[in-house]
Amino acid sequence: MRLRGSLGLLALTAWLTACASSTTPAEGGAEGGADTVNPPTDRPNPPTDNPNPGDGTVVEDTGVAEDTGIGDDVIVPMDSGVGDDVVSPPDTGVPPMDVVGPIDTGVPPTDSGVGPADTGVDVIPGPVCPAVGLNENCPAMGSTGPCAPLTAGTRTINFATSGLMPGIAASCEGMFTSMGPDGVVPLVITSESNVAIRVEAIGSGSVTATLFNGAGCGVATQQRGCVNTNNGGPVTLTANNLAPGMYWVAFSAAGNMGGPLPLGNITTTITPAPPRLPGDTCPGVTVPTDGTTTTINSMMFQRVGNELPVTGCTNIGPSFDMVFSFTIAATSDVNIDVRGPAGTVQAINLDVQGSCGTTMRVRDDLTCTSTNSATALRTLRRLAPGTYWVVSQVRTGGGTNPASMFASVTAMPSPPTDLADMCPGRPLSAGVQFSSPVTSLAQDTAFACFPASSADGNYSFNAPAGQDVLVEAFAGTNQTAVELREPCGMNPMACTAPSVPGRSWQRYAGLAAGRSYTLHAGTNAAAGNLDVIYRTIAPLPTTAIAGNEACMTARTIPATGGVFTGNTAMMAQNSAAPAFGGNSCNQCNTVAGRDAVYQLVLTARTRVLAKLNGAAANFDPVIYVRQGTMCNDGNSGGSAPILFCADDYYGQNSAFDRVLDPGTYSIFVDDCVPFMGGGSARGGAYSLEVITLAP
Repeated sequence: MRLRGSLGLLALTAWLTACASSTTPAEGGAEGGADTVNPPTDRPNPPTDNPNPGDGTVVEDTGVAEDTGIGDDVIVPMDSGVGDDVVSPPDTGVPPMDVVGPIDTGVPPTDSGVGPADTGVDVIPGPVCPAVGLNENCPAMGSTGPCAPLTAGTRTINFATSGLMPGIAASCEGMFTSMGPDGVVPLVITSESNVAIRVEAIGSGSVTATLFNGAGCGVATQQRGCVNTNNGGPVTLTANNLAPGMYWVAFSAAGNMGGPLPLGNITTTITPAPPRLPGDTCPGVTVPTDGTTTTINSMMFQRVGNELPVTGCTNIGPSFDMVFSFTIAATSDVNIDVRGPAGTVQAINLDVQGSCGTTMRVRDDLTCTSTNSATALRTLRRLAPGTYWVVSQVRTGGGTNPASMFASVTAMPSPPTDLADMCPGRPLSAGVQFSSPVTSLAQDTAFACFPASSADGNYSFNAPAGQDVLVEAFAGTNQTAVELREPCGMNPMACTAPSVPGRSWQRYAGLAAGRSYTLHAGTNAAAGNLDVIYRTIAPLPTTAIAGNEACMTARTIPATGGVFTGNTAMMAQNSAAPAFGGNSCNQCNTVAGRDAVYQLVLTARTRVLAKLNGAAANFDPVIYVRQGTMCNDGNSGGSAPILFCADDYYGQNSAFDRVLDPGTYSIFVDDCVPFMGGGSARGGAYSLEVITLAP
């Protein structure tokens, strides 16, 4: 027999048995004799299509399975005696299959009902409107939220089961009751409409409705109206002449004394707005500029609150708007007069606009004028040619409009421009006062500290070497302001505007020698002159002072002045200014103020300028002066009465500008403690600046 490759012991045994059973004895020979192999008669030649030894080629039996190098175990069976050599097919390396697979019938398999495999993409559901129909919070800008807009009709809001939380502020929410859960819903107006939202609380408690502009949901300044039932009868939120667009309506509820929340019964009515009367809204009526009075019929003007935007106006409460326009062909000084019946009209806001119904200022100085009377007047210097609109907000008693309002405009060509009305301004010489007619100055550059300025001028000088500079402005009995700029029109420095009429002044130290600076001065005067001057003075040294809390320890101020810093927070309460007698300290409880004392001795008549600046938040500095050698520590005034007192010169800081005769003066640094709610003794860090000049 022949073996190729290797066989396991069991396989070998089985094969040997098979071989034994298939062996045919030689013809005529005894059993067990040599095997005779007879070649097949139909194939006289051995096959030549497989010359490799492993493919049916008979090799000599060595007793060892021979590796063909091909990797297949091939078994060559012994002669069957039938006359044909039977060669087993090569081993494919794949075990035989015990189970025969099904025959393909060409019919597709039946649907198993199993869906497609998970793609791995999560689908997040969008926001859902709560069942109550209100958005919990104001949606993001540009979104209306998941809740449907408020429409005409009646709906009931069950706040108790809404799941809403408080959080959308409203001006009338919480009146007499605590604030409760709230929500908001859009209101979409497609054409100019009047909207009425009737609110009724069903049960014990109150319900609130608030209307906001579309861009200001929950923003106090964008609120258009607010009503609260306050545990009473139904109330109605009215918004007339709403322009097309989107708005927000917020609803909230509160129970009484922590009790259950009421139901909110809401009835919304939306109707087309009737035509507006002339002057009721933009573009308003046209008023001539020759001073002729125009009568504007205001009886039927809509009382929709401050419907037209204004800039810097005081909130005068419930009111109606009135609009008129005027046109000037040349640069003019313009007087505007708006008035109503005395006793009916209580307050007027007057705003001048270059485009009707906008908040863009025509000029920096053209802020709103507010009056608590039936008349509002405004003078505009050197107004450029063009058309202007005057928007007036009018508050009346009783909530009804007057039959008529009256408006007049007088425009006169402005006088020639002063050189100081433009940069670089008029040149100044040290110590020389210069005057500009107020009517020759427009208001061109705004003051951060003096928005009431109606005329300003620029005056240039070159800074001296090694000297401080003192600048001043004066306009009779009117208010003034000063500041330094470098270059002209830019970079303001230390703006000062006294809150009282008279002279304004400011010292500047450390200016670059030889560099050009501009004194920028302004006034609210309508006539007369604006006087300005700059001086060079010796630099003022700064000295830190402590322990001068009584007359016996008063620190001396040199006759040349100086800057003195200290802190009264831990000092005693030794002195006080009388809270009577008509002085400017009569509203100050200086008895509760901690104080410090300085002494100034003058040998000649001297102009003294002093400023007291406080650095602490809870410190309102006040300065008062006693004359005489008897410095009195008592609170009664004693033998050295108060010569004068200065408080709130600009802001809470105090100052004075006085010409004093030769003599001894005690200068007290104190605190203007309020009589009501002032608390315990107060004081703080301060800086006292004293300048002395020839009178």
